[in-house]
Amino acid sequence: MTKFFKTALMLALAAQAVIAMETPHTPFKDGYANPVLFYGQTQTLKVRGTETLAWINYALAGGVLSGLQGARLLVYAAAVHQTGVLQVKLAKQLSHPEDATPFSVLQPASDSSVGMATVRTEDAGEMVNIPLDTAFLAALREGRFDGFIFYGTQGLDLELGALESSRGAVLFLDYGHEGITKNTIPPISLHAPSSQPRVIHRDIGMWNMEQSELLTMDSGVNPEKIRSVTVLIRRDVGESEDAVVIPLESAGMTRIIGGRIELSRKSGGLFEHGGFSAENVNRGWIRIEYVD
Repeated sequence: MTKFFKTALMLALAAQAVIAMETPHTPFKDGYANPVLFYGQTQTLKVRGTETLAWINYALAGGVLSGLQGARLLVYAAAVHQTGVLQVKLAKQLSHPEDATPFSVLQPASDSSVGMATVRTEDAGEMVNIPLDTAFLAALREGRFDGFIFYGTQGLDLELGALESSRGAVLFLDYGHEGITKNTIPPISLHAPSSQPRVIHRDIGMWNMEQSELLTMDSGVNPEKIRSVTVLIRRDVGESEDAVVIPLESAGMTRIIGGRIELSRKSGGLFEHGGFSAENVNRGWIRIEYVD
């Protein structure tokens, strides 16, 4: 396993301290509102102090609770007009339609935030990682989770990527292994019991995503045995320790067709423009979980 592969996994599958086996979830609906206007189908979600709030909800099935150990949000800072702190709070209720959620219903379930991150003007165009604390996990386990509300403090004036722009906030649920630090990689057992999933990792190889919308390759695994596939896309930044790795699901999709894996990016989405066209780098990695 190469040094860069370890670095990429640490950046994309860990919340700073623990490498995790994570499952990404994209928004079910999102929007933003102020006391006068509300929006649900825009390219960005505005957050300005406590007077303009963004909100996001996810469709999470009951099965996501089994083995859950942690969570984080990965948000796209489309524009940062003024540096500040982005606070994430649990919503009391987000049951209105996406384009009919007024400011008056954006009430937090608690005054305490479940996550926060400083967002600077130089972060514009970058992904921002927000670890979520145990209060979010408790709400999820107890059936009290009904979405997030985003507040700005310390002068924050921000535009987040929205579902409609294929840059909605990705919620990662962590099913990782306790005791594995950011300097180690979970071992891949070649002798696991048949009841336990096995994992293999594959390089994507060369993929100019600006020119080619589709890429297919052999999975190397019986398709009937595959249980999950996670694809991480690497931006054109060379062999830097600051490499940016983004889930393909944020602006694309993965399909299993026979014994082949089909990767595709969304037309007009994030991966078609800006930093995903170099032909001299490995475009990313595929994690395949399967059973015997």
